[in-house]
Amino acid sequence: MTEKLMEAHKFTDGMTEKEVPMAKVALPKWLIQGLAYGIVLGGTLFTVGTMAVGAFPGLFPAAFGIQMGAIGFSGAVGIAYTKDITE
Repeated sequence: MTEKLMEAHKFTDGMTEKEVPMAKVALPKWLIQGLAYGIVLGGTLFTVGTMAVGAFPGLFPAAFGIQMGAIGFSGAVGIAYTKDITE
């Protein structure tokens, strides 16, 4: 039982992030990628949402374009973060 517990501790100790001295980087790579993709995706979804409100004004709320842009932007940042932590 003790041997299995020691093996589990060795395994989980290897999963922790190692301390790295502060690098001269303003933002992490995943955040820069997420911001870049977020601007593109947010702008695209804002445009599509605005066109949807113009085409069907009674079906969508007036702020639908802004909501879609915000979802696209935050989604791109979240995807970039998720891809970073899984690698």
